[in-house]
Formats: sequence, structure tokens, C-alpha cells
Amino acid sequence: MSQIRRRLGIAWIAALSLTACVSGFESRAPVADVYVLRPSIEAAQSLHDLRVQILPVRVRSGYATDAILRSGPDRTLDVLAASRWPDVLPRMWEGLLVDGLKSAGLGDVLEPLSSARADWLIQVVIRRFDLDETGSRDRAVRIAMDVAVLDRTRRESRLSFAVETQVPVTENRMRVIIAAFEQASGQILADIAQRLGETDWRPAPVS
Repeated sequence: MSQIRRRLGIAWIAALSLTACVSGFESRAPVADVYVLRPSIEAAQSLHDLRVQILPVRVRSGYATDAILRSGPDRTLDVLAASRWPDVLPRMWEGLLVDGLKSAGLGDVLEPLSSARADWLIQVVIRRFDLDETGSRDRAVRIAMDVAVLDRTRRESRLSFAVETQVPVTENRMRVIIAAFEQASGQILADIAQRLGETDWRPAPVS
């Protein structure tokens, strides 16, 4: 009986030691700061009285993450330590597109999971969304996207275009870097809204 108690005591001490080790390891792990973008886009009068739906945003390989990315001198993607976005990049931009295009006055803008029926579908592909550090001195946030407008009924492309921008980063501080991401995102949303506002949304004639 004493031998059994002795073995149980040893097992209990080992379990406590393991728990302490795991707890200590977790406490030393860096906690990532979450950065939320709130890009500003000027409100305008309603551009069109119609309903559009944002399709699930697609991204280039390497961008389907909530990490804040940088591209180094060798042009490979890396992450900014202890920092992240509130969601993976595609879902974060789905929200930015819905809110931004609504603010721009583009009628009724539906999110991807909406069950409501839209007149037009908007597909966005993110080609770049990172802090560019490829140059020896100049650093900038770069964003590049492809946008397509699809006729929901015919599933045909009515319009396709590319938008891209860059905003210089003047200091190696997260506050400055995030401000550049926010400014660049606002520029991209404004460019998309402008192109959509110039679109002839009348249904194509039936051939």
C-alpha cells in the first residue's frame, strides 16, 4: 500500500511540474497586438439605386492570414512580430468593402453571406497588402487589387479593373505603419467606388 502511495505521490509531483513548465512557457510567449483599420472615405450622394453583393474576397498565395505582412529585400513575405489584424485578410476586407462602398453611396451593399438577392456581384482579388521594405531606404505600404463586376443573372463580367496605391512610411513605428495601411486602404476604397460610380449599370440587351 505504501508503495502505491509513493508512486501516486511521484506522479502527482510530475504532473504539477509539467503544468508549471507549460504555464511558464505560455507566459513568456509574446502577446500580439490587434490593429483595426478604420479608413475614411468621403460620403457622397447615392451613386446608384441598386443592390450589389460582395463575393468572398480572394487573395494571392501567402496573404490568407491575420498576420501583418512585410516584403523584404529578397521579395519574400515575412510577418511583423507581435502584431496582427482582427481577422484573416480576406474576411477583414469583405467588411471594409461593405462599409466603405455604403459610405460612398453605392446603393445597398450586401456581405458575402447575405441571403438577399443582389442585382450585381463584385469580386475582389488582393494581389498585395504589405509593408514593402524591398528598397534600401524607402519603405511604403503597398496595396494592389483586381476588381470584377458580374451580372448575377447571366454570370457575365460587366466590368473589370485594377486598383493599386502606395503610401510612404516615414518612421519605423507601428503607429506610423498602421496609419499608412489605413490611408492606403481608404485610397483603394475611394478608387473602387469611383470606378463603380462611373459604370453603366443598365442591363445588357438580350441578343
